[in-house]
Amino acid sequence: ANHTPSLSPPQTRMRPSLHRLLLAPAAAAFTYLPAALALAAPPSEDAAPAPTGTINEAASGLASLVPPEYQPYVEMAVEIATAIVIFIIGIIIAGWTAGLIARGLKKRQLDPSLVGFLSSLGRWIVLAAAVIAALGAVGIETTSLVALLGSAGIAIGLALQGNLAHFASGVMVLIFKPYRVDEYIETAGKEGWIKEVGLFTTTILTVDNETIIIPNGTATGGVIINYSRAGTRRVAVDVGV
Repeated sequence: ANHTPSLSPPQTRMRPSLHRLLLAPAAAAFTYLPAALALAAPPSEDAAPAPTGTINEAASGLASLVPPEYQPYVEMAVEIATAIVIFIIGIIIAGWTAGLIARGLKKRQLDPSLVGFLSSLGRWIVLAAAVIAALGAVGIETTSLVALLGSAGIAIGLALQGNLAHFASGVMVLIFKPYRVDEYIETAGKEGWIKEVGLFTTTILTVDNETIIIPNGTATGGVIINYSRAGTRRVAVDVGV
């Protein structure tokens, strides 16, 4: 028998996104949670309706809907599910925050290295907050953890005080741009063409073809003479008679 190929377009199966797959069960659970608690509560005419929305109340309401042998694990399961949802939402918000920071800084035409650093910094700050919130939802005491992280940050800051000063100066140079690449400047007793402006150092090429690397804190700690910014330069030459 002759086989006639079908002329209809092939059926494509749409793959749902990862965020939708992960958040749909959580959204459904929180949607039907008040109804489940209302059915699980014992009937009473005088008692006021129990407030809903907390993890313990959700666990106690769901515990009456499961077999008795699984009831001790209901509260733990609800806490873990809440922590997972919080962490997933934190990942999504972290991505949005990094993109928002990157777009805002690119509009100001800042250095790409500074844009990447600040966008990554915003992402990690949001992720750290999400992790702390998720640990708190599981029942882990986060106050001591935050205090420990703060103490570690202070210790690291004191140990890297000089490098952090150069880093802060580099950020100021990349934002306010007192000098740019290929400009001829004089700073810290050195003069030459700017070849690279980093977060920690500035590289200068002198007229003698020497490469000088100056820490940004040293470069911005004194007077900076930019000979290229105005476009033209007047030179006074003393001629003896």
